[in-house]
Amino acid sequence: PPHTPPPPPHTRLGSNTWRQAKYSSEHKSLLGGASGMEMLDVTSDDHRARLAHSTQKINRGSTYIQQAQEIAEDTLDLGVNSMAELKRQEEVMEGGIRKVGGMNERLSEAQRVMRQISRTLVQNKLMLIGIIMLLLLAMGIIIYLKFLW
Repeated sequence: PPHTPPPPPHTRLGSNTWRQAKYSSEHKSLLGGASGMEMLDVTSDDHRARLAHSTQKINRGSTYIQQAQEIAEDTLDLGVNSMAELKRQEEVMEGGIRKVGGMNERLSEAQRVMRQISRTLVQNKLMLIGIIMLLLLAMGIIIYLKFLW
């Protein structure tokens, strides 16, 4: 309620009169000019309306909280599923890395074998060329000696 300051000393009414006027003013401002019974009916209706409004707000808030909780649970489930899928993919990739490592070892071994085969091939070609040259030289010598005699 608004506070009414006391009147200045030179216009002061009797102490009781001022208090009665103040009380009457506050009483009327609180009741809004209505009688006591009318005010009780308005007040109880107002309380019922406020209570119904508050109940609606609480119900809406509960619904929002429940929806938010469901969304949070769905998000958590999605996160757990995503983590499980990522773990599975990690295992697949690690298996692939192991296989690639094994392939690298096999390729290195294959390269070593291919170099060895290549060296052997070159050696065999050189020996074959050498043998062919010796045979040609031997044939040349035989033909030369045959014509000389």
